[in-house]
Amino acid sequence: MPLYLIGDASNEKLSKNSINCRVVINNYFFISLIFKESKIYKEIENQYEINEIINVNNKGLENSNTLDEPVTILGNTISISLLKTGRFTSETVMGTKKEIYDVSVTINNKKYTNTEAWIRPNRQGDVRYLSWLQILNVLDKKNENRVVVAQRISGDWIKGQKKKEFEEDQTWRMIYIYPDQSVKEETFKYNERENHLLGVRIIQIASISTSFIGFESKALTYFPSNIYPDDVKLFVYQDLEPFQVTKK
Repeated sequence: MPLYLIGDASNEKLSKNSINCRVVINNYFFISLIFKESKIYKEIENQYEINEIINVNNKGLENSNTLDEPVTILGNTISISLLKTGRFTSETVMGTKKEIYDVSVTINNKKYTNTEAWIRPNRQGDVRYLSWLQILNVLDKKNENRVVVAQRISGDWIKGQKKKEFEEDQTWRMIYIYPDQSVKEETFKYNERENHLLGVRIIQIASISTSFIGFESKALTYFPSNIYPDDVKLFVYQDLEPFQVTKK
């Protein structure tokens, strides 16, 4: 056999081995992300029981409240209202323009800084808050229970905006309210979420992210029915209703 054929065969073998090594390394890295995300998820589930209070999804929550009137829980009174601004958004990636509202949050007669919500004109009732706001009861098995007003305070994906720019611009506000009426407020962006793991789980349950979101990566979002048994909401875009994935 001519030497140049032996060299070609050797190079081809080396190339295949190189590809196989990259595949193994990539798979190992991805599996390690899955295990890490799963570990964080289980740790949070072992410490907290998180329940939505407002039925923004029209899914028949037991003992749910409406935002048409103040909500009182753990001795704290929470009032939420929408205020028209008369302004509309630019066109979103789904081809819709939304009306911009100011969201007013008052806790025990103290007003907090207004935020914005972009709402489709045909939405009525509490479903208007879908993907923007939820009130949740956080039962802590190790420390003090609390209520949280969870909000997305960044806008929707606008046509012409790059996906990565939109995703990384996502910002949330968590207002934690305790039985002694003390309040802790925190705000974080998408790239800061690994420092707010409880906040991320609240975002997942409350459906207030407009893209897939994990604690430190998106590894688990590729296999939601295997990892999150009952309560993962998946979104295509913010203009569509969320659907619930349940384990068969």
